Amino acid sequence: MASSENAVPSKDFVQNLLKYLDIFYPNGEPINPKKEPNKAGYPTYNADVDNFIRLVETWAQDYDFDSLATYRMLRDPEKIATANWKLIRQMLSSIGRAERLSSFQYGSAIQIGTIRRILLRMKKLAEYDF
Repeated sequence: MASSENAVPSKDFVQNLLKYLDIFYPNGEPINPKKEPNKAGYPTYNADVDNFIRLVETWAQDYDFDSLATYRMLRDPEKIATANWKLIRQMLSSIGRAERLSSFQYGSAIQIGTIRRILLRMKKLAEYDF
């Protein structure tokens, strides 16, 4: 899907995604997104994280972006704080792509606050767009 297609998510999608601010960051602190390792010894996500990933991936399927620029953006809180819908979609797509290549990328993004910053930016954009 090209990056210009469906760059602005639906209001319902955003409202559902923003619920995860309280779920992932109660009292402003990140949760532990992992549960006990599975039988093969790999950590797995708790149900809330699994549900978040499924929800995000209904919208964040944009792979027409500069991987290096997006990687840098994900590590720059100021760039996240000024991102538009298209860039947010690309950042979430990038995390999803990294998750498929190397497990626990969503978990790491939750723990270091990247997901929180993205959700807060989405909340701010939603105030103006919906």
